[in-house]
Amino acid sequence: ADDVSLSSLQTLVEQQAGVIQQLQGQLTSTQNQVTSLLTNDHKQDGQIATIQDKQSKQVSFAAQFHADPVQDVGVSGTLKFDKVLVNTGGSYDPHTGVFTAPLTGLYVIYVHVTSVKSHVIEV
Repeated sequence: ADDVSLSSLQTLVEQQAGVIQQLQGQLTSTQNQVTSLLTNDHKQDGQIATIQDKQSKQVSFAAQFHADPVQDVGVSGTLKFDKVLVNTGGSYDPHTGVFTAPLTGLYVIYVHVTSVKSHVIEV
C-alpha cells in the first residue's frame, strides 16, 4: 500500500511540476506583453507631447471692422480691428492692433479692403 501511495504522489508531483512550468511560460509571455504595451505607451506619450507642442506654437488671427471702419491711422499706420473672429495663439493684440510673431518663420497675411463711394484707401 505504501508503494501505491508513493507512486501516486510522485505522479501528482510530476503533473504539478508540468502545470507550474506551463504557468511560468504564460507568466513570462504576459510580462513580455506588458513590457511591449508600456513601451508603446511611452512612445505614444512622446508623440502626443510633440503634437501638443506643435499645436501650442500655431498662430492665426482673423479680424474685421464691425463698426464704422473709417479711421485715421496717422503716422503709426496701425489698424485696430474692433471685432476679432479668431486669435489662435493670442498673437494679435486687439487693444494695440499689433500682431507679434511668436516664432521666426514665414507668415502669410491676407487683406481684403473695400471702399465706399468717395473714400480713398491707401494700403
